Amino acid sequence: AAPSTRYHLVHIEGDVEPSIVGAFDTYAALLVAARELKQKQREPFDGIYYIRQSGAVIEMECFIDVELDLEEAE
Repeated sequence: AAPSTRYHLVHIEGDVEPSIVGAFDTYAALLVAARELKQKQREPFDGIYYIRQSGAVIEMECFIDVELDLEEAE
């Protein structure tokens, strides 16, 4: 069986202080959390990225701007 994929949200506050938020089973759930984080964002230079983990393979990716656009979510 293929390994399941999990997602983790990476928030780099002020582009300096990293933190990892949750583990999400779907990309859709990850997007909801990322949009909420962006809405609460205090620093314009905060970085919001994600980690995709499938078995032993771990990749860090960036969002496309429109994915985090709150208007796209509606």
